Amino acid sequence: MANEYLYGAYGRLGQTIARNAVQAGTVPVYVGTAPVNLIKGYKSRGIINTPVKLTNLPNAQQTIGYSNDWGRFSLCEAVSAHFDNVLGNIGPVYVINVLDPDTNRKASKDVVNISLTFSNGQAVIKSDTIILDTLALEGLVEDTDYAVDYNYANGTVVIKSIGTNRIEGSVAASYLEVDFEGIDADMVIGGVTAGGEYSGLGALLLLYQEQYQVCNLLMAPGWSHIPNVYNTPLVCIMPCWQHRSRSTGIGMRLFLRIFHWNP
Repeated sequence: MANEYLYGAYGRLGQTIARNAVQAGTVPVYVGTAPVNLIKGYKSRGIINTPVKLTNLPNAQQTIGYSNDWGRFSLCEAVSAHFDNVLGNIGPVYVINVLDPDTNRKASKDVVNISLTFSNGQAVIKSDTIILDTLALEGLVEDTDYAVDYNYANGTVVIKSIGTNRIEGSVAASYLEVDFEGIDADMVIGGVTAGGEYSGLGALLLLYQEQYQVCNLLMAPGWSHIPNVYNTPLVCIMPCWQHRSRSTGIGMRLFLRIFHWNP
């Protein structure tokens, strides 16, 4: 290149760390609540107030959890519609979960105390509101004396004895549960703070940054009938999207307003 002389207008491809957005068909984004309380180590999984890609039912269960209680865990209805149907997997889809077990949990005074009965080294708890990370067995150590898993087919927590001394009989256990009282339309709407924290519908702005995708179908199952939620993408998100449209060349026409969820 040192001896190459170029005259007039010319161009050259250069290296870049940015990836072009991939727009193949529909890119649906759902905003709502998922049972991430059933995911061990949810704090470090990046599954709260950020776009998460789901590709099939097992992947969804392992990533954000799953429950048949669509009223309280609204994103599970979308997961079922896309991945648990006679047509097969219809996706991928992206979800933004606003439920945070750290804040949406019952007070310590409301801790659940039960007696587990181990048979053949195993015991179960029927619950989809349990916060798995808070489960404790009296006098025993997790991952040393016992292991915890979740059976989504039966909706049960499975505790298995793994220690040298097999656990049998009755064992006292305790755990905290999710509190749905504080989950409202404002949480779903969310926004972006001055410090750069994204939440709810405001986290949609992270879709291109983190997943290199452009949303063209936006829904909030169980919430989109509320006017404030329905109108939020128009009054809050579109100005920011317009700015991204100018800077990336992505057309505004690819972004649609929020749809009512009518499965």
